[in-house]
Amino acid sequence: YGASVKCNHPAKTGERVQVLRADTGQKAEARVAWQRASENDGLRIGVEFIGCENFWELDWAAIEEAR
Repeated sequence: YGASVKCNHPAKTGERVQVLRADTGQKAEARVAWQRASENDGLRIGVEFIGCENFWELDWAAIEEAR
């Protein structure tokens, strides 16, 4: 699992970054999977978490059941 995030600095695919959850202060290491320019947001990067099973603390069973 990962995330698409706005980034103020260029990042290379494969580069490791640290992601910080502003609401909980939780940190996780991630790998940059892709980057692209966005007309609305500037630069966006896609990250894949490394060694973190549920960074967002989601109840996946409930999400699947709702489908």
